[in-house]
Amino acid sequence: CRFYVLGGAEETPKPEPKPEPTDKEATIAEILAAAKDLEDKAKLEGKYKVTGKVTEVTGAYSDQYKNVTFIITDGTNTLECFRAKGDEAANVAANDTVVLVGEIQKYGEKIQLVNGQIESRKAENAGTTVKDVLDAAKDLEDKAKLEA
Repeated sequence: CRFYVLGGAEETPKPEPKPEPTDKEATIAEILAAAKDLEDKAKLEGKYKVTGKVTEVTGAYSDQYKNVTFIITDGTNTLECFRAKGDEAANVAANDTVVLVGEIQKYGEKIQLVNGQIESRKAENAGTTVKDVLDAAKDLEDKAKLEA
């Protein structure tokens, strides 16, 4: 659509700027409360940013897909982080504190953070990750053992 100003130059209207999407910061308890009545496989609108302590890595890091599945807690509630990605995905271990952004979805009776991106990870233990062990074991000869 073009507009003409009488006696002046042609003007093209400028499109309205689209608002930038924002992540909703929420606690695990707030996420669980908001998602409890979702239908199976339904998602909350938008993306959520959540912080928690890793209690367990339930799906080992995948070199192929560059993701890992784990459970985080706030000390009372837990949330499964399904196939989270990010620079720190291969290093996630129990007791780490992580900050993630992702979508919230109900899957069966579980509420999960899906399509998640690990924004930060603070290692709380000096333990060895599964990836560390697998990398070290690659070069072992048959029936050889890793030393502690």
